[in-house]
Amino acid sequence: MAANHSEHVITMNVSFDGEAIGTCDILDGDTGKTYSLSVWDGGHKEECYICPFEPKANMEEREVTFLHDILPKDLLERVQQAYENGSQDSMVLTKTDLNYFHQELVEGERYADWMDRIAKGNPNFSDKELEIYQSMKKDGYPEIDTMEARVNAKDNDISLIKAERIIDKYVDKMNENSPLIQSKTDNEYKKQYQLHSVDIEGDRLNMKYLDRQNLGFNSKTFTYTQDNGMVSEIDTTISKGVPQSYLIDRMSIKEMETHINTQTSEKTVTRITQNQMEGMER
Repeated sequence: MAANHSEHVITMNVSFDGEAIGTCDILDGDTGKTYSLSVWDGGHKEECYICPFEPKANMEEREVTFLHDILPKDLLERVQQAYENGSQDSMVLTKTDLNYFHQELVEGERYADWMDRIAKGNPNFSDKELEIYQSMKKDGYPEIDTMEARVNAKDNDISLIKAERIIDKYVDKMNENSPLIQSKTDNEYKKQYQLHSVDIEGDRLNMKYLDRQNLGFNSKTFTYTQDNGMVSEIDTTISKGVPQSYLIDRMSIKEMETHINTQTSEKTVTRITQNQMEGMER
């Protein structure tokens, strides 16, 4: 059960709307959202039930929960009387009325709402929802991959402008650890990696550096994707007019920031094709 939750409001309404005999409406005090569960009659007043979502127990389908198992006797009788008379009634269900089930009902429907939004292609969550999700996960709720990605992206959320400064400092560090290269044009000794271009496409930053050891043929590109906070370091050589790219490293932008003040270690080089590189950066 998530800690530090706000006051929730749960109402049981007997209204005979369509096939259902009523609704159980839930106002989530933590998110401000409202969820609604249908109340079904089961063919008899003693068999009225709802189908709450209980992700801790079953992620695949909802479970039948009979009202006589969760409501106190007086409220249950009110629902059954309205059911028999075909009349309308509405009642607020307090924490005392539902005991432990009060908070679990809210959390289960909140969880179901998140999964439904993801399934409908609307995986946008507020910072508050991400905080609540992390709290619920600590209390035993299963992970949701999309929300995990959002949490990780938030933790690594660094602007493109700041990322550009970090990458440039990172390359400066590499230049400090590399010998100066004598320029063929003015015979002066210059740093190995020279910034050639900076391009921004949506949430992606591309910084291309020319390698003075083989000017015109070798280059190094850093691609930062703000959505996942990752930076790819790619070396490109041109042989007989055909570019060949090599994945040198892949790390989070925050990890790169910490490397600025440490000695750059030797890196493993993995050869990749142009298509693989484009697929990896998406």
